[in-house]
Amino acid sequence: MPSKWRRTRRSSPPSTTPRSIRRISRKPHSISGRVTPSNPSAADGRDGLKAFIGFLKEKFPNNRSEIKRIFADGDYVIVHVHAVREPGTRGNAIVDIFKLENGKVVEHWDVIQPVPEKAANDNGMF
Repeated sequence: MPSKWRRTRRSSPPSTTPRSIRRISRKPHSISGRVTPSNPSAADGRDGLKAFIGFLKEKFPNNRSEIKRIFADGDYVIVHVHAVREPGTRGNAIVDIFKLENGKVVEHWDVIQPVPEKAANDNGMF
C-alpha cells in the first residue's frame, strides 16, 4: 500500500448504516449543493442524494452495515462496507468513494457486489 494512503479501522461495534451515510442524512450541509452521484438511481445535487438515501432507508429498514476499511488520500475518502439489507442474507460488499471540496461531498461513486454463497477461493471479501 503506498505510504500516502492512511488506513483506519473501526474499533466500535458496527452501526446501522455506514458513518458517512449517517452523517450525510443528519447533516445535509456536509453535502455540496452540486454533488454529482454516479449511481444511476440517484439524481444530481444535494436533494437528489438525500432522496436516494431516504429511499434506501425506507426500502431496507433493517439494513445493517459494518465499515471494514476507510482510506483517505487528499480530497478522496474510500469506504469498504459489508451491508446486509435483509436479515439472514449474505449481503453486499460495497465500496463508496467520496470526493470532498472544502470539507463537503462533491462527488460520489459506489461499487456493489453481492456476497456469493460459495467462492472459488478462501480469501473472503473483507
